[in-house]
Amino acid sequence: QPIETASIVAPCGDDDNAQRKLQARLIAELALAKHTAWEVASGGYIVTAWGQAKELPDLHALAQFVRRVRGRA
Repeated sequence: QPIETASIVAPCGDDDNAQRKLQARLIAELALAKHTAWEVASGGYIVTAWGQAKELPDLHALAQFVRRVRGRA
């Protein structure tokens, strides 16, 4: 199933380069919304803003979170 945000669609699977590009785009979109995101060793992400933190399990969850933050949910 594809992961999508804004106008980006990248397949989930073996294409590591496409996933890295999507990850960079999602983290940049969060930065524009004054959030910070880090990838953690488990493969998930930690997103912080205004003294709060949220743990997300994977890239798909990060994409969904970005859509909510940027007002596209």
